[in-house]
Amino acid sequence: MRRIWSLQGRLHLAAGFVFALAAIAVVLLVNRQQRSAALRVSEYRANAIIERNLAIHAFYAEELRPAVGALAARVPGGVSFDPVWMSSGYAARRIDARVPSSRGIYYYKESTIGARNPDSEADEIERAFLERTRGDPSLDRWVGESAIDGAPWFVLMRRGAIVERSCLECHSRPEVAPAGLVEMYGRSRGFGRREGEVGSVVSVRIPLRAAYAEANAFSLALSAALLAVLAAAYVAQWAVQRRLVYGPLRKLQIGAVQLAARSTRRCEPLPIPPVAELRDVTVAFNAMAESIARHTDELEGRVQERTQQLMAREVQLQHAQRMEAVGRLAGGIAHDFNNLLTAIRGNADLLAEECAGAGGASREEVDEIREAASRASNLTRQLLAFSRRDVPQQRTLRVDEVVAQLARMLERLLPENVKLALDLAAGDAVVKGDSGQLEQVVLNLVVNARDALPDGGDVRVETRLVAHDDPLAAREARGGGPWVRLAVVDEGAGMQPEVLAHAFEPFFTTKPQGQGTGLGLATVYGIVQQHGGHIAVESRVGEGSVFRVYLPVCAAAPVATPTRVEPPVSAKRDEQVVLVVEDEPAVRRLVVSTLRRRGHRVIEADSAEAALRLAANEARLDLLVSDVVMSGEGGHVLAARLRAERRDLRVLLVSGYAPGEELRAQLGASGAAFLPKPFTSEELADRVASLLG
Repeated sequence: MRRIWSLQGRLHLAAGFVFALAAIAVVLLVNRQQRSAALRVSEYRANAIIERNLAIHAFYAEELRPAVGALAARVPGGVSFDPVWMSSGYAARRIDARVPSSRGIYYYKESTIGARNPDSEADEIERAFLERTRGDPSLDRWVGESAIDGAPWFVLMRRGAIVERSCLECHSRPEVAPAGLVEMYGRSRGFGRREGEVGSVVSVRIPLRAAYAEANAFSLALSAALLAVLAAAYVAQWAVQRRLVYGPLRKLQIGAVQLAARSTRRCEPLPIPPVAELRDVTVAFNAMAESIARHTDELEGRVQERTQQLMAREVQLQHAQRMEAVGRLAGGIAHDFNNLLTAIRGNADLLAEECAGAGGASREEVDEIREAASRASNLTRQLLAFSRRDVPQQRTLRVDEVVAQLARMLERLLPENVKLALDLAAGDAVVKGDSGQLEQVVLNLVVNARDALPDGGDVRVETRLVAHDDPLAAREARGGGPWVRLAVVDEGAGMQPEVLAHAFEPFFTTKPQGQGTGLGLATVYGIVQQHGGHIAVESRVGEGSVFRVYLPVCAAAPVATPTRVEPPVSAKRDEQVVLVVEDEPAVRRLVVSTLRRRGHRVIEADSAEAALRLAANEARLDLLVSDVVMSGEGGHVLAARLRAERRDLRVLLVSGYAPGEELRAQLGASGAAFLPKPFTSEELADRVASLLG
């Protein structure tokens, strides 16, 4: 059984949680500060050690070596090589070894790669730094913490001396080096140096184990003190809560239980407590109890009346709920299919580009894939139209061509005793619309006419170009024009006036149970309104019905789609950066591949959160291509957040759903572009090219 926490228990738990978090945060902060202080002290000591040994080097180079050299010049036969006065590094090591306090407290070494003395050979850490300094002249030092043999050490490394021309006397070749040097160290080590290269690295390491242990001990002591403070604060807040909050609430609880138990005396008021805040609660509770008692009888009567009404509408409500569920399911399926179709169509286009010029069966099979994907796209658009999530793709088109291409499908929908006649006379008149939605208008009207002819007959589809002064158009289309009129005529039983008045209402149908949903004419009405047109119906009992659809004529003639010429990647002058955000992997791969083929540098992410992290590391970002519907934040929210920092960022949003009113307003205000799914690689590339100029 699930445990129900009391208010007192919740307050205690919340207070303890807050105190514990505060104590942990303070301890961690103090421990971190202690460790930082240990690092700062170690860095100060390391710098002092290096400066001391560099002073030894300077003394040898500037004072001792010249004096000894001058003295040796006056000695007949010269002086044999001696590292005591020839090598400042040797002297620095020997002097450092004579300091008793240095043993075990720090590590000092001046090393190089291929040193003559094995004690001066660079270890792995020093070798890595020396190689980096030789490749990067600007790198002068490295400071940090490193684990050596499992123990923490502070490490400071500085670039050593640069090989000068005078150094080559001893470090270029054995043939030119002093004889004593070759005899002491041999001919294989310490030679091959070049003028100008970094000769050595000076490193100091200071152990941190003792300092960190001291910091941990201090943190433990502080933790004990904070726990004591926490316990005292917890007891104090518990006492305050019990006296000022929990006690009065307990009295209010007991009074409410007693009030509920006395069903015949529901209006008996609770006593008013002395606490100001709880006094208001108790007064409100008493007013509520009085109101309940006054309205109980009235509510019981209304419940009986409403029960009868709800029972009468139960069947209609269940039907509407089923259709709503089906609509949501259809919309969700269509949206997911649009993602799949986007990947199929886009990859088929990319495959077609690779097969261009090859011909034969491979190209034909790719064309079959593209054609099948196009047909599947039309099916998903019908599902979206049913669920009212359609993405209209309006373009200029001829209504005659739409109906003519649909003729074969219409004939298959009609039984043998129903004949289809086409009278297409709109000519070259064009309208702006979505061909798939207009096909759905014709299909629904023809199917409606077929159902009105159970005994057979004729169904006629007519198109006409009507002028703005046509009397019938002026009455039915309520002015405007010119129009393309699409009429579907049947010789069926016709409709009664009361049926005709509700013809376009959703879920209204005269068909038997299970044979109709009442959505056909409602869908037709919505599509026509979306296209800026009008629909009218004329019907008489026994004489059939005529549905007339008026679509406004588009003034511009249809423009042929120009052949798209791909610029070669090598011709680009400036690589543009595109951020692609898509949670569907197949679609994301298609978009990324398409844009990279067009010469763009593409950054990809599967969520808005990942996109924000990637964008923070990019100095330049030219275009955002994002899906609208994603887990977490949507694409339009991501675009707004990025544009707040990058005002010149262009945005292209894609989705399998039509943009809602809010998104439409945001698109219009921000100038962002919208591309519906499914789309082809060419459509995506054209839209990106137009946005990037």
